[in-house]
Amino acid sequence: MHSTVSILREILLKIEDKNNTVVVIPRPQIVIPLLMEISSVVEEFNVSIGYPLKYTSFYSLFLNIFRAQKNKDRSKYYTKDYLSILLHPAIKNLNIRDTLITKILIERIQYFLQENDSSNISGKIFIELKEIEKEEEIYKDIKSILDTMGINITASDIKDILLLIHNIFFRFWESIDNFEDFSKSFVKLLDFLLDKSLILNNSFNLKILESLYKIPKDFLSLSFKKEKFDKIEIWEIFKQRLESEMISFSGSPLKGMQILGLFETRSINFENVIVLDVNESILPSLKLYNFFIPQEIMLNLGLNPLEKESEIQHYYFKRLISSSKNVYLIYEENEQKERSRFIEEILWEKQKEANSLNVIEPQRFMFYIEPASKQNNIEKTENIIEFLKKERYSASKINTYINCPISFYYKYVLKLTTRDSLLDDPQSKHIGVFIHQLLEETFSVFKNKKPVIDNNFRNFFLKKAKEKFSKDLEKRMGADFFLLRDIIIIRLKQFLQKEAQRSVKKIIALEEEKVDFFKFNSYNIEFTYTIDRIDELEDGTILVIDYKTGGGEVVPKKFRNLQNLEFNRKSIKKNIKSFQLPIYYYFISKEFKSSNVNAMIYNLRSLEEDYFLGEEDYKNKDKILDICLDSLSFIFDEIFNLNVPFEADPDERKCFNCEFNLSCGD
Repeated sequence: MHSTVSILREILLKIEDKNNTVVVIPRPQIVIPLLMEISSVVEEFNVSIGYPLKYTSFYSLFLNIFRAQKNKDRSKYYTKDYLSILLHPAIKNLNIRDTLITKILIERIQYFLQENDSSNISGKIFIELKEIEKEEEIYKDIKSILDTMGINITASDIKDILLLIHNIFFRFWESIDNFEDFSKSFVKLLDFLLDKSLILNNSFNLKILESLYKIPKDFLSLSFKKEKFDKIEIWEIFKQRLESEMISFSGSPLKGMQILGLFETRSINFENVIVLDVNESILPSLKLYNFFIPQEIMLNLGLNPLEKESEIQHYYFKRLISSSKNVYLIYEENEQKERSRFIEEILWEKQKEANSLNVIEPQRFMFYIEPASKQNNIEKTENIIEFLKKERYSASKINTYINCPISFYYKYVLKLTTRDSLLDDPQSKHIGVFIHQLLEETFSVFKNKKPVIDNNFRNFFLKKAKEKFSKDLEKRMGADFFLLRDIIIIRLKQFLQKEAQRSVKKIIALEEEKVDFFKFNSYNIEFTYTIDRIDELEDGTILVIDYKTGGGEVVPKKFRNLQNLEFNRKSIKKNIKSFQLPIYYYFISKEFKSSNVNAMIYNLRSLEEDYFLGEEDYKNKDKILDICLDSLSFIFDEIFNLNVPFEADPDERKCFNCEFNLSCGD
């Protein structure tokens, strides 16, 4: 579409007599981009083709309101439908008190519904308007933001704005059962938009509003306006009316360049004719209408409406170009589109006259589209180095760097993240959070004492698991939630059986956040880490446990592999794999100096235990730790090295799932 109007602009620059020029538009949706493109090269023009209202933002707003009412479950709205209305540009920019207040209100509601998992309304598939209105934390949050911006408003005023939006765009439509009530609600909505929105900033919107105000006027003139109808039927009729509505443009057919549809050109001659979209299925544009007489019977009677329609359009097309001096036929040619039969007919006639196939060589316009340049390495600056030295680090940050430095740059230097929605189906990370929280809440009864996995605890544990699943995950899922729930319950039962067999003297810590420092050269690096669990075993060993609900190798290789380790990032990535267990072991060893310490990955899916120090490596524990710490020092040296850029480390599987793959050269 945009390439077509760009070609048109180039042609118009070469035409001197624009008053004797017509641009023929077979499909009306191209009008707006066309006007935007030619307004700088044509002073006067007249548009005699209507623009369909269904291509405007107003139509999408009414469609969103219709969808919300249609999908409503009693008093509850489908949350995605609710947000689609609030996030519509016409609503998000309402100037009720201040446009900025409305924007922040809607943005924070979206946050509380989609991202703030501590909120009472977060993650719900269906939600009542009252639930949102009663969430006082929303108003406190918005007020604190507005206070920092110097905007004085009370929480009560913010709530009033939300209530007004809910009434106009939701509640007024809930009890509609006749055309009169529908029309009144529709007029209230249009009056509200006219008064509080920014639609008056665009003069074309006024033409749209004129057409929209005619619809309730027509509905109120109906003799059956008070008769009861199903609400969805009223909306369907309204939707059909919107789809048939055309917005007319103002102009004079007596001067300037003319922009017409094919049928508007009948009996008019022009010196210069430019026809856009001369592609099959667009010109001729043939529609199969529903007649009272079946199509097969009409064909048997010799009545073919499609053939008749094609002949009419063919006549107007041939008559128009035959009476002109200069004709420009613009079409697209690609795998999905082919040029119109009308062009093929012209070429065939010329080929017969010249007795040659090479009679008219189409002038081709090529548009080369190149994606924004991708970088597979990014140079460091002094400012970046200073920033990195002041950062607080974690095992996951270091692991990100050894796996792919450029991913580390995007995630921890630029702070780029993908927005996570609690309204989407739960992913593995959400299930991981659920499991970690469940184990902390249930096993906390055994803190500083021996865990006893008896029937009482099993019943308590499984009851808590089901309650927490219902609260945290079930509300985000469809009717098949029970499948995931049952799988999780089976795995948790197996976990309890395994726990009953472990020789644990007492549980020392659960989900404990810690901060410590790692010193090397002249640097003192601050580290933060969260220990899932620390056990004291019957033999006195302090065991640091990290739960995993997914797969992947995260434990360093054995000493026989590590003792010949080359100090470069790729070798460290291959042999150390992850610094999580070495870092846990290092810091916890300092805390429990008089005890034997070990760390392990506890895979809750397979119930496998993978230790940092195996039996054969325990005698070399100091050497293994030194190798890991020297590797960590090397990684920090590289991170702080101005001459080592952040480079991509291609891995087909990981790159495919990487959130930054569109920005990376690999």
